[in-house]
Amino acid sequence: MKAFGFQYLFLSAATLTGVFANTPLWEDSFKNDIFSVVKASAPLWVFNSADPCLPTAAILNKDMNQPNPGGQKQCTTKHPALGNEKQSQINEINPRFPTYYYARKCDYGGGDVQYRILYNMYIPRDTYHDHDWEYAVVVWKKQSNGQFIRDSIFLEQHGNRKYLKWGDITHTVWDWNNRNARNQRNANHPKLQIQSSGHVLSEDVLPASRNCPVGAHESECMMMNPIARSGAWAANWLTNGVNNLPDRNWGSADSSPHSFQPGRHRDICWNM
Repeated sequence: MKAFGFQYLFLSAATLTGVFANTPLWEDSFKNDIFSVVKASAPLWVFNSADPCLPTAAILNKDMNQPNPGGQKQCTTKHPALGNEKQSQINEINPRFPTYYYARKCDYGGGDVQYRILYNMYIPRDTYHDHDWEYAVVVWKKQSNGQFIRDSIFLEQHGNRKYLKWGDITHTVWDWNNRNARNQRNANHPKLQIQSSGHVLSEDVLPASRNCPVGAHESECMMMNPIARSGAWAANWLTNGVNNLPDRNWGSADSSPHSFQPGRHRDICWNM
């Protein structure tokens, strides 16, 4: 029955934007199939630079070796972690790189029950230092009817965090096919921009249509415009950031997936 109800709610929310908020889930989904929940709120990452330093895998081979940026001051057309191989995938829509996730239940008492999901990207070079981890944390919160909805989000901003209620995220989308939507609130996936300076995460995504030819559709401009050059659908490349990554020292980048575990300095329940 719950599976049928979930399908109905999804179709209703997707077709009647504004009537419902984002699509709710029962706690059974969190307990029995957390990966499906992780996919259900995964971001659309958008890059705003002509030659950004793209995220990549945080390990390079079966020996779990870390990438070695080598002190390169910038990451333009060549990727130091890949032996200076050209970053040809920046010219693709939906470039391929992993988004590392970590999910945990947070029970604060008095009926305040949340599930918090970390979405984390590894970038081999920051503007100022080797290694960089950039993240968003989606908060699912229990409602009076027992269902959970996407309640809010934390955005990493170069050592600080920005907190937004879900309805205050400027651009959200229902799925990959809906990725060009703008000023659409309360959909299921946040549309987040990774800025080139310090890789700050922002919900204020600049339009790809800026500087586009008159009459061109936004999807046609994704390839041409340096403001919104590429979009990556995180749900396609998710990997467990705790189980599949060694707990390493990343230098100045102190927000690796392991750092959000219980008792660590970025404890996802208590140190956000």
